[in-house]
Amino acid sequence: MSAERLRYRTEVPVHRYSLVLKADDERITNAVSGWVDRDIARYHEADGASAKIPVEIELLAGASAESTVNRVNVAPTGTFEDVEFYAGDKQTALLFGGKSLVVVCLEKGKARGFVAGEHLASPWILSHRIFYVPVLEILRGRGAFYIHAGCVCRGKKCVLLCGGSGHGKSTLTYALARAGFSYMSDDAVFIQNNHSGVEIFAFPEKIKLDQKSRSYFPEFDRFEQSPGKMEIAAARTRIKDFSVEGQPHALIFTQIGCGGKSELTKLGRSDALLRLIAQSVSVASKSSVEKHIDILKKIAETSMSFELKLGDSFEGVPELLEKTLFP
Repeated sequence: MSAERLRYRTEVPVHRYSLVLKADDERITNAVSGWVDRDIARYHEADGASAKIPVEIELLAGASAESTVNRVNVAPTGTFEDVEFYAGDKQTALLFGGKSLVVVCLEKGKARGFVAGEHLASPWILSHRIFYVPVLEILRGRGAFYIHAGCVCRGKKCVLLCGGSGHGKSTLTYALARAGFSYMSDDAVFIQNNHSGVEIFAFPEKIKLDQKSRSYFPEFDRFEQSPGKMEIAAARTRIKDFSVEGQPHALIFTQIGCGGKSELTKLGRSDALLRLIAQSVSVASKSSVEKHIDILKKIAETSMSFELKLGDSFEGVPELLEKTLFP
Protein backbone atom coordinates (compact mmCIF):
# COMPACT_ATOMS: atom_id res chain seq x y z
CA MET A 1 0.00 0.00 0.00
CA SER A 2 1.18 3.50 -0.72
CA ALA A 3 2.57 5.27 2.35
CA GLU A 4 1.25 8.55 0.96
CA ARG A 5 -2.30 7.19 1.02
CA LEU A 6 -2.06 5.94 4.60
CA ARG A 7 -1.98 9.41 6.11
CA TYR A 8 -4.22 8.68 9.14
CA ARG A 9 -2.74 6.87 12.10
CA THR A 10 -3.70 5.83 15.63
CA GLU A 11 -1.81 3.76 18.18
CA VAL A 12 -3.28 1.56 20.91
CA PRO A 13 -0.89 0.36 23.64
CA VAL A 14 -1.68 -3.12 24.94
CA HIS A 15 0.45 -4.84 27.56
CA ARG A 16 3.80 -5.65 25.85
CA TYR A 17 2.33 -4.85 22.42
CA SER A 18 1.93 -1.68 20.38
CA LEU A 19 -1.03 -1.82 17.98
CA VAL A 20 -0.68 0.67 15.14
CA LEU A 21 -3.52 1.36 12.70
CA LYS A 22 -2.82 3.20 9.43
CA ALA A 23 -5.60 4.15 7.04
CA ASP A 24 -6.45 6.40 4.14
CA ASP A 25 -9.81 7.43 5.63
CA GLU A 26 -10.21 9.26 8.94
CA ARG A 27 -13.45 7.40 9.70
CA ILE A 28 -11.45 4.22 10.22
CA THR A 29 -8.98 5.65 12.74
CA ASN A 30 -11.73 7.68 14.45
CA ALA A 31 -13.81 4.53 15.00
CA VAL A 32 -10.94 2.74 16.74
CA SER A 33 -9.93 5.81 18.75
CA GLY A 34 -13.53 6.23 19.92
CA TRP A 35 -13.69 2.65 21.12
CA VAL A 36 -10.45 2.78 23.14
CA ASP A 37 -10.53 4.15 26.69
CA ARG A 38 -7.50 6.44 26.70
CA ASP A 39 -7.34 6.61 30.51
CA ILE A 40 -7.03 2.82 30.70
CA ALA A 41 -4.60 2.85 27.76
CA ARG A 42 -2.25 5.05 29.79
CA TYR A 43 -1.81 2.19 32.26
CA HIS A 44 -0.77 -0.03 29.37
CA GLU A 45 1.67 2.62 28.14
CA ALA A 46 3.33 2.68 31.56
CA ASP A 47 3.28 -1.07 32.29
CA GLY A 48 7.06 -1.32 32.45
CA ALA A 49 7.65 -3.33 29.29
CA SER A 50 11.10 -2.41 27.99
CA ALA A 51 10.16 -2.82 24.32
CA LYS A 52 6.69 -3.14 22.87
CA ILE A 53 6.16 -5.85 20.25
CA PRO A 54 4.79 -4.11 17.13
CA VAL A 55 1.46 -5.10 15.58
CA GLU A 56 0.46 -3.19 12.45
CA ILE A 57 -2.88 -2.93 10.61
CA GLU A 58 -3.17 -1.07 7.28
CA LEU A 59 -6.60 -0.39 5.77
CA LEU A 60 -7.70 1.26 2.53
CA ALA A 61 -11.26 2.54 2.23
CA GLY A 62 -13.87 2.21 -0.47
CA ALA A 63 -12.66 -0.99 -2.12
CA SER A 64 -14.70 -4.14 -2.67
CA ALA A 65 -13.23 -7.44 -1.54
CA GLU A 66 -15.30 -9.55 -3.93
CA SER A 67 -12.63 -9.73 -6.63
CA THR A 68 -9.69 -9.55 -4.22
CA VAL A 69 -10.66 -12.59 -2.14
CA ASN A 70 -10.51 -14.77 -5.26
CA ARG A 71 -6.81 -14.02 -5.53
CA VAL A 72 -6.03 -15.22 -1.98
CA ASN A 73 -4.58 -18.72 -2.35
CA VAL A 74 -5.99 -20.26 0.84
CA ALA A 75 -8.80 -22.65 1.66
CA PRO A 76 -11.87 -21.57 3.67
CA THR A 77 -11.74 -22.91 7.22
CA GLY A 78 -14.86 -21.58 8.94
CA THR A 79 -16.99 -18.64 9.96
CA PHE A 80 -17.70 -16.54 13.04
CA GLU A 81 -20.96 -14.59 12.79
CA ASP A 82 -20.43 -12.40 9.68
CA VAL A 83 -16.67 -13.15 9.36
CA GLU A 84 -15.33 -15.84 7.01
CA PHE A 85 -11.86 -17.28 7.71
CA TYR A 86 -9.47 -18.52 5.02
CA ALA A 87 -6.44 -19.93 6.83
CA GLY A 88 -3.11 -20.80 5.24
CA ASP A 89 0.28 -21.75 6.68
CA LYS A 90 1.62 -18.20 6.82
CA GLN A 91 -1.42 -15.98 6.42
CA THR A 92 -5.11 -15.79 7.18
CA ALA A 93 -7.65 -13.92 5.07
CA LEU A 94 -10.71 -12.48 6.81
CA LEU A 95 -13.80 -11.56 4.81
CA PHE A 96 -16.29 -9.33 6.63
CA GLY A 97 -19.89 -9.47 5.48
CA GLY A 98 -18.74 -10.65 2.07
CA LYS A 99 -17.43 -7.14 1.32
CA SER A 100 -14.35 -6.04 3.33
CA LEU A 101 -11.17 -8.12 3.25
CA VAL A 102 -8.13 -8.16 5.55
CA VAL A 103 -5.15 -10.49 5.05
CA VAL A 104 -3.10 -11.25 8.17
CA CYS A 105 0.57 -12.22 7.96
CA LEU A 106 1.17 -14.11 11.20
CA GLU A 107 4.99 -14.19 10.91
CA LYS A 108 5.33 -10.43 10.43
CA GLY A 109 2.60 -9.40 12.86
CA LYS A 110 0.95 -7.29 10.16
CA ALA A 111 -2.44 -7.11 8.46
CA ARG A 112 -3.47 -5.28 5.29
CA GLY A 113 -6.90 -4.92 3.80
CA PHE A 114 -9.71 -3.10 2.09
CA VAL A 115 -12.84 -1.64 3.70
CA ALA A 116 -16.02 -1.67 1.63
CA GLY A 117 -17.87 1.63 1.35
CA GLU A 118 -20.93 0.39 3.23
CA HIS A 119 -18.79 -0.50 6.26
CA LEU A 120 -17.28 2.99 6.52
CA ALA A 121 -20.56 4.25 7.98
CA SER A 122 -20.44 1.83 10.94
CA PRO A 123 -17.90 2.65 13.70
CA TRP A 124 -18.83 -0.61 15.44
CA ILE A 125 -17.98 -2.78 12.41
CA LEU A 126 -14.79 -0.81 11.77
CA SER A 127 -13.53 -1.14 15.35
CA HIS A 128 -14.94 -4.42 16.70
CA ARG A 129 -14.66 -6.43 13.50
CA ILE A 130 -12.39 -5.08 10.74
CA PHE A 131 -9.71 -3.84 13.19
CA TYR A 132 -10.13 -6.11 16.23
CA VAL A 133 -10.48 -9.55 14.60
CA PRO A 134 -7.13 -9.18 12.73
CA VAL A 135 -5.56 -8.09 16.04
CA LEU A 136 -6.88 -11.30 17.65
CA GLU A 137 -5.35 -13.33 14.82
CA ILE A 138 -1.97 -11.63 15.09
CA LEU A 139 -1.81 -12.02 18.88
CA ARG A 140 -2.82 -15.68 18.49
CA GLY A 141 0.19 -16.04 16.20
CA ARG A 142 2.28 -14.56 19.03
CA GLY A 143 0.92 -17.12 21.53
CA ALA A 144 -1.58 -14.74 23.19
CA PHE A 145 -5.04 -16.31 23.11
CA TYR A 146 -8.47 -14.77 23.60
CA ILE A 147 -10.99 -15.56 26.36
CA HIS A 148 -14.50 -14.13 26.30
CA ALA A 149 -14.53 -13.04 29.96
CA GLY A 150 -14.49 -10.06 32.27
CA CYS A 151 -11.63 -9.75 34.75
CA VAL A 152 -11.02 -8.09 38.11
CA CYS A 153 -8.03 -8.50 40.40
CA ARG A 154 -6.70 -8.41 43.94
CA GLY A 155 -3.07 -7.48 43.44
CA LYS A 156 -1.80 -9.84 40.74
CA LYS A 157 -4.51 -12.45 41.40
CA CYS A 158 -7.13 -12.37 38.62
CA VAL A 159 -10.76 -13.42 38.84
CA LEU A 160 -12.12 -14.34 35.40
CA LEU A 161 -15.87 -13.73 35.03
CA CYS A 162 -17.03 -16.06 32.28
CA GLY A 163 -20.23 -16.69 30.37
CA GLY A 164 -21.96 -16.10 27.07
CA SER A 165 -23.45 -12.81 25.94
CA GLY A 166 -26.27 -11.74 28.24
CA HIS A 167 -25.07 -13.85 31.19
CA GLY A 168 -24.11 -10.84 33.31
CA LYS A 169 -20.32 -10.68 32.82
CA SER A 170 -20.11 -6.92 32.29
CA THR A 171 -22.62 -6.15 35.04
CA LEU A 172 -20.81 -8.32 37.59
CA THR A 173 -17.41 -6.99 36.51
CA TYR A 174 -18.55 -3.44 37.10
CA ALA A 175 -20.23 -4.30 40.42
CA LEU A 176 -16.97 -5.81 41.68
CA ALA A 177 -14.78 -2.99 40.33
CA ARG A 178 -16.91 -0.25 41.96
CA ALA A 179 -16.73 -2.25 45.22
CA GLY A 180 -12.93 -2.05 45.25
CA PHE A 181 -11.59 -4.82 43.04
CA SER A 182 -9.03 -3.70 40.48
CA TYR A 183 -10.54 -3.53 36.96
CA MET A 184 -8.95 -5.16 33.91
CA SER A 185 -11.75 -5.83 31.41
CA ASP A 186 -15.50 -6.37 31.25
CA ASP A 187 -15.59 -8.53 28.12
CA ALA A 188 -12.34 -10.08 26.87
CA VAL A 189 -8.82 -10.88 28.05
CA PHE A 190 -5.75 -12.53 26.56
CA ILE A 191 -3.84 -15.42 28.12
CA GLN A 192 -0.21 -16.20 27.39
CA ASN A 193 2.46 -18.55 28.77
CA ASN A 194 5.57 -16.89 30.18
CA HIS A 195 8.46 -17.89 32.42
CA SER A 196 6.35 -17.61 35.59
CA GLY A 197 3.20 -19.32 34.32
CA VAL A 198 0.01 -18.08 32.67
CA GLU A 199 -0.21 -14.32 32.23
CA ILE A 200 -3.49 -12.43 31.72
CA PHE A 201 -3.86 -9.01 30.10
CA ALA A 202 -6.58 -7.10 28.26
CA PHE A 203 -7.33 -4.62 25.49
CA PRO A 204 -8.01 -1.09 26.87
CA GLU A 205 -11.58 -0.72 25.63
CA LYS A 206 -14.49 1.13 27.22
CA ILE A 207 -16.95 -0.63 29.50
CA LYS A 208 -20.10 -1.92 27.79
CA LEU A 209 -23.35 -1.86 29.78
CA ASP A 210 -26.87 -2.23 28.45
CA GLN A 211 -29.90 -0.42 29.81
CA LYS A 212 -30.79 -3.21 32.27
CA SER A 213 -27.23 -3.40 33.59
CA ARG A 214 -27.05 0.37 34.10
CA SER A 215 -30.30 0.29 36.08
CA TYR A 216 -28.56 -1.51 38.96
CA PHE A 217 -26.24 1.46 39.61
CA PRO A 218 -27.49 4.96 40.54
CA GLU A 219 -24.50 6.72 38.95
CA PHE A 220 -25.93 5.79 35.55
CA ASP A 221 -29.35 7.32 36.15
CA ARG A 222 -28.32 10.14 33.81
CA PHE A 223 -28.28 7.57 30.99
CA GLU A 224 -31.79 6.31 31.79
CA GLN A 225 -33.26 7.51 28.50
CA SER A 226 -30.47 5.99 26.40
CA PRO A 227 -31.65 2.66 24.97
CA GLY A 228 -29.49 -0.35 24.25
CA LYS A 229 -25.85 -0.98 25.10
CA MET A 230 -23.49 1.93 25.76
CA GLU A 231 -19.69 2.09 25.74
CA ILE A 232 -18.77 4.14 28.81
CA ALA A 233 -15.36 5.60 29.62
CA ALA A 234 -14.00 4.51 33.00
CA ALA A 235 -13.69 8.16 34.06
CA ARG A 236 -17.51 8.35 34.04
CA THR A 237 -17.82 5.38 36.42
CA ARG A 238 -16.95 4.65 40.05
CA ILE A 239 -13.94 2.48 39.24
CA LYS A 240 -10.89 3.62 41.19
CA ASP A 241 -8.17 1.07 40.42
CA PHE A 242 -6.92 -0.69 37.27
CA SER A 243 -4.76 -3.73 36.51
CA VAL A 244 -2.69 -4.33 33.39
CA GLU A 245 -1.54 -7.90 34.02
CA GLY A 246 -1.94 -10.74 36.48
CA GLN A 247 -2.17 -14.49 37.00
CA PRO A 248 -5.33 -16.64 37.13
CA HIS A 249 -6.74 -17.17 40.61
CA ALA A 250 -10.44 -18.00 40.17
CA LEU A 251 -13.06 -18.71 37.51
CA ILE A 252 -16.65 -17.52 37.98
CA PHE A 253 -19.28 -18.69 35.47
CA THR A 254 -22.24 -16.33 35.65
CA GLN A 255 -25.98 -16.67 35.17
CA ILE A 256 -28.10 -13.54 35.56
CA GLY A 257 -31.82 -13.24 36.27
CA CYS A 258 -32.09 -16.32 38.50
CA GLY A 259 -34.21 -14.48 41.09
CA GLY A 260 -34.00 -14.49 44.86
CA LYS A 261 -30.62 -14.50 46.59
CA SER A 262 -27.39 -14.96 44.66
CA GLU A 263 -25.86 -18.42 45.04
CA LEU A 264 -22.27 -19.59 44.56
CA THR A 265 -21.64 -23.27 43.77
CA LYS A 266 -18.24 -24.94 43.39
CA LEU A 267 -17.40 -26.47 39.98
CA GLY A 268 -15.06 -29.34 39.18
CA ARG A 269 -11.98 -28.77 37.04
CA SER A 270 -13.30 -30.79 34.09
CA ASP A 271 -16.59 -28.88 34.03
CA ALA A 272 -14.74 -25.55 34.23
CA LEU A 273 -12.38 -26.53 31.39
CA LEU A 274 -15.23 -27.60 29.10
CA ARG A 275 -17.00 -24.30 29.67
CA LEU A 276 -13.79 -22.35 29.01
CA ILE A 277 -13.15 -24.21 25.75
CA ALA A 278 -16.73 -23.70 24.56
CA GLN A 279 -16.57 -19.93 24.89
CA SER A 280 -12.92 -19.27 24.02
CA VAL A 281 -11.53 -21.54 21.30
CA SER A 282 -12.29 -20.19 17.82
CA VAL A 283 -11.50 -21.08 14.20
CA ALA A 284 -7.73 -21.52 13.91
CA SER A 285 -5.03 -23.96 12.86
CA LYS A 286 -4.74 -27.31 14.68
CA SER A 287 -1.45 -26.36 16.33
CA SER A 288 -2.77 -23.07 17.70
CA VAL A 289 -5.96 -24.72 18.99
CA GLU A 290 -3.82 -27.25 20.86
CA LYS A 291 -1.72 -24.46 22.41
CA HIS A 292 -4.87 -22.54 23.35
CA ILE A 293 -6.41 -25.58 25.06
CA ASP A 294 -3.13 -26.32 26.89
CA ILE A 295 -3.21 -22.85 28.48
CA LEU A 296 -6.90 -23.23 29.36
CA LYS A 297 -6.06 -26.54 31.07
CA LYS A 298 -3.44 -24.80 33.20
CA ILE A 299 -5.97 -22.16 34.22
CA ALA A 300 -8.63 -24.77 35.11
CA GLU A 301 -6.12 -26.86 37.06
CA THR A 302 -4.70 -24.00 39.12
CA SER A 303 -7.81 -21.87 39.72
CA MET A 304 -10.81 -22.17 42.00
CA SER A 305 -13.98 -22.52 39.89
CA PHE A 306 -17.56 -21.61 40.73
CA GLU A 307 -20.95 -21.08 39.15
CA LEU A 308 -22.64 -17.88 40.31
CA LYS A 309 -26.41 -17.61 39.95
CA LEU A 310 -27.13 -13.91 40.27
CA GLY A 311 -30.29 -12.99 42.12
CA ASP A 312 -32.55 -9.95 42.07
CA SER A 313 -29.74 -7.48 42.82
CA PHE A 314 -25.97 -7.27 43.16
CA GLU A 315 -26.16 -6.36 46.83
CA GLY A 316 -23.84 -8.59 48.84
CA VAL A 317 -22.25 -10.23 45.79
CA PRO A 318 -18.85 -8.47 46.08
CA GLU A 319 -18.68 -9.43 49.77
CA LEU A 320 -19.62 -13.04 48.95
CA LEU A 321 -16.86 -13.37 46.36
CA GLU A 322 -14.31 -11.54 48.54
CA LYS A 323 -14.97 -13.91 51.44
CA THR A 324 -14.86 -17.03 49.26
CA LEU A 325 -11.93 -16.19 46.98
CA PHE A 326 -9.69 -14.19 49.35
CA PRO A 327 -10.35 -15.53 52.88
